[in-house]
Amino acid sequence: MELRNRLRCVFVISLLACSSFCIAQAKPISIVISPSSSPRIEFGVSKLSKALSEAGFAVKISKQHNLPNGGSWIYAGISSDPVLKEKSSRSSKEGFNIYSIKERNIIIAGADASGALYGCMELADRI
Repeated sequence: MELRNRLRCVFVISLLACSSFCIAQAKPISIVISPSSSPRIEFGVSKLSKALSEAGFAVKISKQHNLPNGGSWIYAGISSDPVLKEKSSRSSKEGFNIYSIKERNIIIAGADASGALYGCMELADRI
């Protein structure tokens, strides 16, 4: 009986150590949206966040009026957002563009909220 309890204890400790190691190895990434983003964009971002989490990323979603300065991030919004005006090209209704800047950062620019949603879903499918 005592051997069984010791084995259980060793198993629990090793399980905790492994889970802590896996959590510590998660790669951080931020998903940024405009504070005035529509529910469609927020839904797309939630699906993208889930896909990234399942791929081993530690995801943080934030709402802000500008692009982050450091770290890895994804910005999801519409082409007419002030943040994206100079950085994105126009696409047709419900269209989107996905492109990278500064090597680790991604912009999803939809022509409208539906386009941004579809862009988030497309990126989530590719992860």
